[in-house]
Amino acid sequence: MAYSTLLFEQDAAIATIRMNRPAELNPINLETAAELSHAMASCAHDGRIRVVVLTGSGRAFCAGGDVGYMRSLLDDPNRSVKLVELIQGLHHCVKIMRTMPKPIIAAVNGVAAGAGCNLALACDYRLAVETARFNQAFVRLGLCPDTGGSYFLPRMLGMARATELLMTGDFLDAREALALGLLNQVVSPADFDAATRKAAERFAGAPTAAVGGIKNLINRSLGISLEEQLDAECAVQGELAKSADFEEGLRAFFEKRPPVFKGA
Repeated sequence: MAYSTLLFEQDAAIATIRMNRPAELNPINLETAAELSHAMASCAHDGRIRVVVLTGSGRAFCAGGDVGYMRSLLDDPNRSVKLVELIQGLHHCVKIMRTMPKPIIAAVNGVAAGAGCNLALACDYRLAVETARFNQAFVRLGLCPDTGGSYFLPRMLGMARATELLMTGDFLDAREALALGLLNQVVSPADFDAATRKAAERFAGAPTAAVGGIKNLINRSLGISLEEQLDAECAVQGELAKSADFEEGLRAFFEKRPPVFKGA
């Protein structure tokens, strides 16, 4: 399949999926969500591929939801339906990622915000350049997290720290994220490509069946299923998309001013 928003490369047992809209900081729209799902599913079913690297082109990993798509929701009476459509596409991708019996490396080359941050959290190993930044931007638009953010963060950080990050939308730099346990490795820009390759080669050389079994056991150990949590996120997000606070969050974002939320 020829992709419009991604680059797909395969080198022996290593597949690299690169989000490729660098001028816009690799945002996610309906097309990107569908292409990510297709690329991940292809990797899952290709016996030649033993490890997947997810990364971005240019100076960002992924800035989250596509600004153009979000702008189109401003005066759309069906904005809840359309936002849920995008979220469902992303959630389909996350389900493929977590059930794939192969390791996925997030090679975070720059900012990872909102859904972009949560795509990184859905991977099995996270390596970041030291200039990378992470945040849960949803609350700034009057929304809750999606793409698994409310599932992954409490399990990785504990409830207190996860609640703080989700409710404030504050940024973490790479060193802070490493100290909290969100990242496995932080490297300099000069070492980023080599470190990514080294990690990919290590996982490519691991026993695939054992790695798949470990991933499956970890998923089972976490209590409520990811699918149930993704469905819950989608339902809450759909309701919030109808709210005046979400409309205010969008307008403030595009007007480059602080939002004034009124709780409606």
